[in-house]
Amino acid sequence: MSAHRTPFPLVGKRVRQLRAQSLAGQGMTQEELAEAAGISVSYVSMVERDERSPHLNTLAALAHVLGTTVADLLSQPREGEEALVHPLVEFIRARQLTAPDVERLVAAARLMFPAPEGGEGTA
Repeated sequence: MSAHRTPFPLVGKRVRQLRAQSLAGQGMTQEELAEAAGISVSYVSMVERDERSPHLNTLAALAHVLGTTVADLLSQPREGEEALVHPLVEFIRARQLTAPDVERLVAAARLMFPAPEGGEGTA
């Protein structure tokens, strides 16, 4: 079967990844994402499976709901980034941390591990 593939195949994977990590690590269902972004559940599913390329307005709505940027949805993860992020996500989920808890965790980490010369990214 020849399925239609999008020109940005990483978008679906990134949307699925961010949806799973959203809500302080508790995850968001496709239904919740669709409702918050103002699109249908079937469309979210097709985007995640790379069967549809969302228009810019839809990408912006998805990025807003997922707490990221359109650029992040379109970019390829850096080498090894997934392996670094996964233990943190599991830590957050296991302890059922809320958004304020995660903010405190990040603040503590910044104190423990100062940014190298040249500044720190906020993402």
